[in-house]
Amino acid sequence: MLDEEYKKLIDSWEVAPPPVAWDFIRNSVQRPWYSEVWVKAAVFSIVVSIALVSAFLFYHSSNTTTSAQNSNISVGKIGNDSSNNGNIDKKITDEKAINHSKTSKDNKITAVESQTSEAPANNVNYKAQSEISSTNPNEFEAKVNVDVNPIEPIQQSKSITTESVIASKIKPTMNLSSSEVCIGKLVNFRLDGIPLNSILDFGDHHQIILNTSKLNVPYTYPNPGVYLISVYSQNATLISREIIVNDKVQAYFKSSVAENNIVKLTNLSLMANSYYWIFDDGQTLITTDATPITHYYSSTARQVYKIKLIAINKNSGCNDTFETEVRNPNFKNYFFTAIPDVFTPNGDGLNDVFEIPAADLKEWHMLIVNEAGLVVFETNKQKNFWNGHINNLGSECSSGVYRYIIKYMQPDDDEIHQKAGFITLMR
Repeated sequence: MLDEEYKKLIDSWEVAPPPVAWDFIRNSVQRPWYSEVWVKAAVFSIVVSIALVSAFLFYHSSNTTTSAQNSNISVGKIGNDSSNNGNIDKKITDEKAINHSKTSKDNKITAVESQTSEAPANNVNYKAQSEISSTNPNEFEAKVNVDVNPIEPIQQSKSITTESVIASKIKPTMNLSSSEVCIGKLVNFRLDGIPLNSILDFGDHHQIILNTSKLNVPYTYPNPGVYLISVYSQNATLISREIIVNDKVQAYFKSSVAENNIVKLTNLSLMANSYYWIFDDGQTLITTDATPITHYYSSTARQVYKIKLIAINKNSGCNDTFETEVRNPNFKNYFFTAIPDVFTPNGDGLNDVFEIPAADLKEWHMLIVNEAGLVVFETNKQKNFWNGHINNLGSECSSGVYRYIIKYMQPDDDEIHQKAGFITLMR
């Protein structure tokens, strides 16, 4: 086929090559005989035939040997039972003894191999005995004692120990930062030894898939309740924990004045079991009782106090704070006497200035405005009185009603107090 293709190619040339060149090309491209398909098929058939014949001869040889051995044993038994005389009987008997000896040795070897392969797992002294006895003088008895070492049980024990060690290393654990929390507080789940692709169920219909065996998972519960946190793997629960989520703590109280000028405080806090009161006069109170309490302010110089309540839930660690101002029912203003409501700046030396009688104060600021709301006098000095002129230096103010506003601080506290009223200017 190949040389025909080359011949067509050469015939297509415009100038044909000489015959010598054609012979050279044909000899070069011609396939060798051993590359033909029929040669390869013949070689393959020969190889397969040789392999089949060899297998048949091997199998036939093994069966022949086994049959010969069985035949020798049968001949030996016939020789033992017969009572024939002569040389033929003796020859048969001798051959029986020889074959019997060989067979006994083969049986001995076979018994050893059989008992070794079928030895029990525990370490025992196993006795394999092949005994042939008769009244013949060539009686033969074979006894074999075999000790078998328990190799396989040792390997199995090692395998079980290794698996136990591996299993102990992957024992799942889960720890919570707190077993009781309040709404909005972060809970940290510490997981270890968790199989990959396990499911962490937070107990509130929220689940995540774990892609590592050791990790920390933060979570915040939006609603109060008791939740069972579980880790599942292949529909089996590996580990679970319970957590209590309390409602948010709310601190609140109301104040009122009871008998003998005592301040009464009614605790209205929610979800708390411990309370810390701060009364702003150096006194504090810690209690677990939510019933109303009372407090007495001994100072008469301070008018307003800031009372603070911190409500705490000891179990969850949550807290809340409420603070409000409470007026001191025992407050007395000893620094101000009666403030005049009229003055006459006419220069007669009597009631010519607007003076506010009061003891020395830490802070002072007075502002006076007319009916139009314009400032006519302002001072930061307690002893600076108004003389009826604009800022005491300007033109005279006309007769009329003026409004004053005074802010001050008493010596024994840091609270700013305020007074306001009207003053009438008459000329």
